[in-house]
Amino acid sequence: MKNMSWSVNYIGSPGNISAALEKQSGTLSGQSKQEFDAALPHLIALINQNQNKNAEPALRLAASGHASESYSSCSVAIEYLSGTLV
Repeated sequence: MKNMSWSVNYIGSPGNISAALEKQSGTLSGQSKQEFDAALPHLIALINQNQNKNAEPALRLAASGHASESYSSCSVAIEYLSGTLV
């Protein structure tokens, strides 16, 4: 396995972020796609877990992954953005 990496940074509704993640998969190839696709269902599950059923908040998802022959890692941050969108 060669070194590979991927990263995403989205702000939007949970549904739109999930759709953007699915779309991102189609832009990758090779080992990066394999690693991203392995993380994809987990990223979507985390987005779904962080939905507020009583509001339509905007979320920010920042996620990245890196792998080499000896290790792989994934970092994920999800936060609610509060305030008034103007």
